[in-house]
Amino acid sequence: MIIRIIFYYILYNKMIFDIKQWNVFSLDNNSNNRKPSVYITPTAELLTKLKANPDQLFNVRITGTDTMYDDTIMTAGALSSVNTPSYRPVFYMKNGYLIIVLGSLWLGYTCKMGQIEIMI
Repeated sequence: MIIRIIFYYILYNKMIFDIKQWNVFSLDNNSNNRKPSVYITPTAELLTKLKANPDQLFNVRITGTDTMYDDTIMTAGALSSVNTPSYRPVFYMKNGYLIIVLGSLWLGYTCKMGQIEIMI
């Protein structure tokens, strides 16, 4: 029974999104604190889950970039593109992107955008 519950959770509690853009996220100008971030177009389901717990960390897996980011499960957090990296409501209104900050070291830009699997 427990195996079925775990399988159900893994199978149905993940969401896959096309990555629209890669960027560097940093809270300061220290090059040691740079994190990769990706922009996605969120679904209503994802926004509802994040709204219920806005400071929640979750696991993600990147695929399809042909880089060292691929197939590694890592912790991430979400930020709205209306406030990050600066206040820009026009940018957000135009595309509605959500920024996912990856709990990884910045390894550089990728040639392929790839996909992100969010397990929340």
